[in-house]
Amino acid sequence: MAFPGWNQPGVMGAAALSILLTRYDAFAGKRVLIAGSHDLALETALLAIDKGLEVAGLVEVRSAPQGDPRLVAKVEAAGVVISCNTHPVEAK
Repeated sequence: MAFPGWNQPGVMGAAALSILLTRYDAFAGKRVLIAGSHDLALETALLAIDKGLEVAGLVEVRSAPQGDPRLVAKVEAAGVVISCNTHPVEAK
């Protein structure tokens, strides 16, 4: 999904963030917003929380979360809002 700023430093896919947090322990950010609500996005949100990051939310273009309902429940129980019918407009 392309949007203005998608190619800026710090904007990356969930798999890249997951690798930075686990394999390299090299993510310097403090807050993330995750686009999507499939299993990888949900698992990455939970991993980010475990690593001490603030997850500002997940944004999902569809009308409902797309991942495993158990993962959705865990993310929501952690206080993370999943905003449906929403998409990124710009990354700064």
